Amino acid sequence: MSPEEYCKKKTLKSGTSFYYSFLFLDQDQKVAISALYSICRILDDIADNSKNIDISLSKLNWWKHEIDQTFKFKASHPATKCLQKYIKIFKFNPEYFFFLIEGMEMDLQNFRYNSFKQLEDYCFKVAGTVGMLSSSIFRCEESIIKSYAIKLALSLQLINILRDINEDLNLGRFYYPQDELKKFNLSESDFKKKFEKKESLKSFLSFQINRIENIYKESQILLPNSCKENQISSIIMGKIYIKILKKIKKNPLETLTKKIHISPLNKVLISISSFFAN
Repeated sequence: MSPEEYCKKKTLKSGTSFYYSFLFLDQDQKVAISALYSICRILDDIADNSKNIDISLSKLNWWKHEIDQTFKFKASHPATKCLQKYIKIFKFNPEYFFFLIEGMEMDLQNFRYNSFKQLEDYCFKVAGTVGMLSSSIFRCEESIIKSYAIKLALSLQLINILRDINEDLNLGRFYYPQDELKKFNLSESDFKKKFEKKESLKSFLSFQINRIENIYKESQILLPNSCKENQISSIIMGKIYIKILKKIKKNPLETLTKKIHISPLNKVLISISSFFAN
């Protein structure tokens, strides 16, 4: 199996919303972003499927070395072998990969966040970095697109956190800022009990949803008109996630018991309508 086939298979297997945003990219972009997604998926799996933290941290250290070698054009893993072919074409910044790995290390150590500022820093590491690397693939100048890419990635990561509350609790993770919990007279344990503080939980989740909506709107304002055509994939991704958010908004407490999805058909329709709208 070639490195390109490996990355394509990994992307298709995931059934991720990422896939639907790839549809209108050219061939080089599709291969490069599949390689990027594959690396993200591998790192995420190391953090999520950890049975031994020391072993998982050791694996992440290996990936730090592998990224370093990749940018010296000495990659050994199929995903990085695929990626290194596009380093010069898309001018990837290696720093973003190292920040991404730092975010995975934070997940392994089950960090708690005292404030939204701390959570925002984590979101930049695990999502903003991917937004910036993706923007390189979309052929947008970093200086022009950076504010948009980071703000959009923040909104999408916050949606992930919102819809994965139950799943993350089972992994020993909890992302919501401690100072915000206090304002609603809540604690982490209240989310495990599900509905003992039903109204407080609903108010808290509605507060989070409102903030995500505002951050997403801010990101759209920051998208330069000159970049809209190149950023069609990020536009599609944003609309897919906002559709998920709207579904959660109808019944916020539902996200405490299950992960909210939208159908593949819905994702395809969003992708097609977004493409022709631009």
